[in-house]
Amino acid sequence: MDRGHEFVNETLFGWCQSKGMEMQMTTPYSPSQNGVAKRMNRTLKELARAMWIAADLPVFLWEQAIAHAAYIRNRAYSSAIKVATPYESWFNKKPDVSHLCEFGAPVWILLKGQQMLLKMEPKSKRRALVGYEDGSKSVLYYNAETRKILISRNFCFLEPSTASPEWLLITPDDEGELRDAMDIVTRTPGKSSGRPLNPLKHRVEEDAEGSARQTRGR
Repeated sequence: MDRGHEFVNETLFGWCQSKGMEMQMTTPYSPSQNGVAKRMNRTLKELARAMWIAADLPVFLWEQAIAHAAYIRNRAYSSAIKVATPYESWFNKKPDVSHLCEFGAPVWILLKGQQMLLKMEPKSKRRALVGYEDGSKSVLYYNAETRKILISRNFCFLEPSTASPEWLLITPDDEGELRDAMDIVTRTPGKSSGRPLNPLKHRVEEDAEGSARQTRGR
């Protein structure tokens, strides 16, 4: 290891002695003697730079970007250990990656434990994901309003809706209008079926014509 103060201290030296390990230092200004660690630092830095640029977040979040990159690398295979991930080698179990999302992904945080909100105000707000905390099964998120990094376990990632915009405009009241609506939505573009595009508008026009005929009959 290099001769940085984070490594060369009595606490770490005593811990290594208690485990039967010997500390070997590198020569000052000789990063080539610690090539594996330096290469991993470069890998994490390049991953963090790419994630930070894609997320378009403030530059002071570089520390969270590197931590997120290390979190992913510990759950991915490498050329050094081809049969298991670093997480699996350390904990003797396969990692769960179903919860992984992109760095900076939009996450909705429940406004819980904060000031009392008005009844019609939203109960959650959109924030940016910047990391995970496995111990409490929480997420780290960035609040752009306060420029702070906070933690919460009451979060939700919303999937994009697959509903067709046409169906959102159609509210048929009976089975006949539902069949007409389905015919309009599934109709081939460019071919006219003789009906208006909006069945509700068609019904309103028919009601207006019926009222006009009744008035003329009187």
